[in-house]
Amino acid sequence: MSELDEWFGPRKQKQQRPTPTPEQGVITVELRWDVGPQVKTKKRDPNRVTAKTLERIGEGLTRDVLGKFGIGLHKIPLVENYYGYTSTDVDFQGAYQDRPLKVEAKAWWLAQSNFALSRFSANERGYMRRGLRDGFQCWVTIALLDIEPTRSACNALYVLPWEHWLQVELALLDRATGNYKGQSLRKCDLDLLNGYAIVREGRRWVIPDEHWLAL
Repeated sequence: MSELDEWFGPRKQKQQRPTPTPEQGVITVELRWDVGPQVKTKKRDPNRVTAKTLERIGEGLTRDVLGKFGIGLHKIPLVENYYGYTSTDVDFQGAYQDRPLKVEAKAWWLAQSNFALSRFSANERGYMRRGLRDGFQCWVTIALLDIEPTRSACNALYVLPWEHWLQVELALLDRATGNYKGQSLRKCDLDLLNGYAIVREGRRWVIPDEHWLAL
């Protein structure tokens, strides 16, 4: 072989770099196209009691118990709009002693929490003020659920004129001390509702003699 052949001879093939291994600091990833993203979903607690559940219980008891004493109520329907259904007034309208009547119904499960005064919303308070101005009787009812959140657990349905309920709220503010700000009705405050309960005796509902509806 001449010197020119040695100088212009065939190029050497490029040496391939060895494939790095995990031991050399390279991480290999296996892609799988048959598995989608894993999204964790929160399991629903079957024992959770929603505000809607209590709302239905309170409304049903109010309508049925007052109906036993000749106070007929009809539900004021919700109005559909872009965001769903909204109320335009309190829960019920009816009549008592030849005067128009409006009733807002609530239920309070004692085992769950205190009864927050905010459960009467700003809109509901406005409906009550407007109703009184327009000559309606305006009542609130609170179905007290002792052990479990069911209708059968109710042995007392408190019925108060709206003006009386406002007096209860003022009394709660007077009791505010320490961490308690008077913004909810506690079990120890049930004495403020004495004389307002229609009670269950066996299978019968009874208006006690001292109740203002019996006077």
